[in-house]
Amino acid sequence: MTVNPPRIAQPSDRDAVRAFLERLSPDTVHSRYLSAWTTLSGFAAERETRRLLDRDPDRHVVLVATEGDKVRGIGEFVVEGQGRAELALMVEDAYQHRGIGRRLFRRLEELATRRGVSAFTADVSGGNLRMQNMLRSAGRPVHAHPETGQVRFTMWLESVASAQSRVQHVA
Repeated sequence: MTVNPPRIAQPSDRDAVRAFLERLSPDTVHSRYLSAWTTLSGFAAERETRRLLDRDPDRHVVLVATEGDKVRGIGEFVVEGQGRAELALMVEDAYQHRGIGRRLFRRLEELATRRGVSAFTADVSGGNLRMQNMLRSAGRPVHAHPETGQVRFTMWLESVASAQSRVQHVA
């Protein structure tokens, strides 16, 4: 079976999203949430499922990548204002390194630009080199600012030529 293209998460995905969260390894949970959490089960899984699915769709876009009735990856952005949105991705451990994260990112990028978002921000664990490398190799202007235990990325979603023009205009 293959993983389907990312689609907007629906309330009917509730059980599959919760099961996905409960399957994530401690390393994946830490890499995504940058916290001392080691698992998402029970109340924590239910609370995160509600956050992902009971949202304001104008500000918070959540995609799922599914295989059959199972969620294998989730990507989201939350509009922060002033043309910026915070980006987050997570892929089930056994499905990492298959391009699911990149497909989620590309679809989120498309939906964000349609909504007038001009930049993504992302706080990435210092040890999450896969996510750092994906952001750096996405073909978009990116700024990485190291902080304690993490890297704060800002990625402009406009074309490289437009970004260079903007930077030259400011200078």
